[in-house]
Amino acid sequence: MPTRGIPEDLIADVHAHLFPVLRGCLDAAQERHRVAEGQGASHWTFGSDAWGLPAERFRELAEAGEIPFAPAPEGIGALVWHGTRVRHHRVGWSEQDDIRQCFPKRGKALGFEAARQLSFDFGDAFVGDEAGTIVLAFMANPTDGLAAAYLCTVGEVRNRRVVAWDKVVTLWRRGVVETPGPLFAARVPPERIPEPTVRRRPVREDADAEGR
Repeated sequence: MPTRGIPEDLIADVHAHLFPVLRGCLDAAQERHRVAEGQGASHWTFGSDAWGLPAERFRELAEAGEIPFAPAPEGIGALVWHGTRVRHHRVGWSEQDDIRQCFPKRGKALGFEAARQLSFDFGDAFVGDEAGTIVLAFMANPTDGLAAAYLCTVGEVRNRRVVAWDKVVTLWRRGVVETPGPLFAARVPPERIPEPTVRRRPVREDADAEGR
C-alpha cells in the first residue's frame, strides 16, 4: 500500500480553523454532560455529542465560507480541502491512549449519524477518492473534555473498519503538546537580523605622522 503524506498546508489549516472549533464543541459536550448528570447522561450521550456537535458546526462554517474547507457531497461528517476528504472521529478516551492503537469503533447503541461516521465509503481495497481520506482523530471524555487531537492517514481497512494508521501528526495533547510542532513552526518566516553597521573612526587632520 503506498504511503500517503499529509500536506503541511492542510495541517496548518486544520490547526487554525478546525481544532479551535473541535475544542469548543468538546467543551460544550462536557458541560452538557455535567448539567445532565443524574438525569440520563451517560458515556453514550457524551460520545454522541462529541461527534455530532463538531459535525454540525464544521458543516455550518463550511457552508458559510468561513473556513477553507467545503462540505463533502455525502453530507454531514466530512469536509473537502482542495480535493482531499477530511473526517473527524473520536477514537479514544485520554491523552495517555496510544493513537497507533486507537481507531473508530461502532458502539452497540449508536444513533444513525454517529454510526455513519464509523463506516467509510471504501472496502478492504481502497477505491475512488476515499483512498485519500484524512482523519481528524481525537481523544475525549466527559470529565476532561478534549484530551488529544491528531491528523491521520488510513493505513489499512478490514470489513470497512480502520485497523491501522499510516501517517500520524500530533496536533495537541493535554499537558504534553500545548503548542504547534515543527511543521507549524516551519511556516513562520525566519526572523531577519540586521547586519551590524561598521563605522570607521574619523582621522584627525591635525594628527602627527605617528597617528597621535
